[in-house]
Amino acid sequence: MSKVTSRFTLIATIHSLLWLEVFSNSKDVSQMPPDLLRKPGESAVLQCLHSISGYNYILWYKQTRNRELQYMGRLAVTSSQPEPEFSKKISLSGSGNKNGTLIINDLTSNDSAVYYCAAFSQ
Repeated sequence: MSKVTSRFTLIATIHSLLWLEVFSNSKDVSQMPPDLLRKPGESAVLQCLHSISGYNYILWYKQTRNRELQYMGRLAVTSSQPEPEFSKKISLSGSGNKNGTLIINDLTSNDSAVYYCAAFSQ
């Protein structure tokens, strides 16, 4: 069972900036930072923390403009597994049983989306 905790909204603005907004809706899982402004070509760093005993994965999702939810990859205790379509775009680090970091590299308007992390137990 997964716990979706937060959403990140990345929006391209008229000033050629990318805006990242974070909303948390769980006491057990949180994402940071609350806001992040980045220019195209830069990177965005998103953190996911959880305190759920026995949950050993952090999953990352991207919700596109047409509301399609895409699974980006997962972070286990000692390894990361990005999906093939995201393997050159993102990097995952940390530990799935506590905290994880998603880095989205070389930002473009296609990265404008809502990003979710979830704690998961298998």
